[in-house]
Amino acid sequence: QGQPEAIRRFVRALPPTDRPLVERVEREPFLVVRAAGSLGFDLVALRREFAFPLEVKSSRSELIHFSAASGRATEQLRAHRAAVGRVGLVVLYAFRRIGHRGGDPWRLFGAADPPEGGSIRYLYRRLPPVETTREGNAVLRWEHGIAPRPLLGHGPFPDRTTGGRASMNCHVAASGATRFGRRSEGLVDLAAEAGRAALEGVGRDPIDLLVVGHMLSAEGEGVSHLVAHLAERLGLGPAAAWRVDAASASGAGAFHSAALAVASGRYERALVIGAEKMTHLPTPEVTRRLATSLAPMEQAVGATMPGLAALVSHRYLERYP
Repeated sequence: QGQPEAIRRFVRALPPTDRPLVERVEREPFLVVRAAGSLGFDLVALRREFAFPLEVKSSRSELIHFSAASGRATEQLRAHRAAVGRVGLVVLYAFRRIGHRGGDPWRLFGAADPPEGGSIRYLYRRLPPVETTREGNAVLRWEHGIAPRPLLGHGPFPDRTTGGRASMNCHVAASGATRFGRRSEGLVDLAAEAGRAALEGVGRDPIDLLVVGHMLSAEGEGVSHLVAHLAERLGLGPAAAWRVDAASASGAGAFHSAALAVASGRYERALVIGAEKMTHLPTPEVTRRLATSLAPMEQAVGATMPGLAALVSHRYLERYP
């Protein structure tokens, strides 16, 4: 419950857009217990199944070196990691920038390996880790941390958190492609070939999301629900899966959709496939089918997808010679 007058002063200092978040915390509060000790945590926060110990650090500098003084902070970090690892919890480090103006002075970091189970793992995946230098010393860089508000500002459960610029770092681990040319195989075979090539680069790590970008497969080959066919062919039955149709940008849209899903922390590994096959059809027929994605006014004047792409390219070259 805290000190009511101090809380009121804090709320009055917030911008109007942030005050509803305080009301949300009042409706679904954390139970915060002080746990200070020689190597103990500063605080423990509890709410339903969502519980974590919290260590607070403060500095006027943007950087905290754990070994800058006696090395006690490094010893404390090791003790924290060992303690939470044994009981399946996570530990958060909170860095308060003293004297910081123009926004939230707090930044959060994760200080242990992410848990294997429990809904809190979705939140923990989004936390930047406590960094370690080449000499093995731990450091906190304020600018690399994540502000608490976007991380904890939505709902009582970690797997519902979202918002702001908070995100889990994601990257492309491997890629694959089919051989270009006039291929005799069907669309599902070609897409599966590219998918297998990409999966070879990531070993046996399980894929928990499949995103497929395509536009004309249902008309071109009579294949409907391509994403389900690919999930079965690639042995990804347990994974979530969806399709993205954004015309010529379907592949890019699928990639963007998967990146957002991984960045949210809800999924760990995504496979993205962009697939289309049109060489088995006559060119006039392909042009006609592609044109069905255009606006009626564009179709009425005889516009085609290649024609519009050429017009846009010429306009771009005129503006940026």
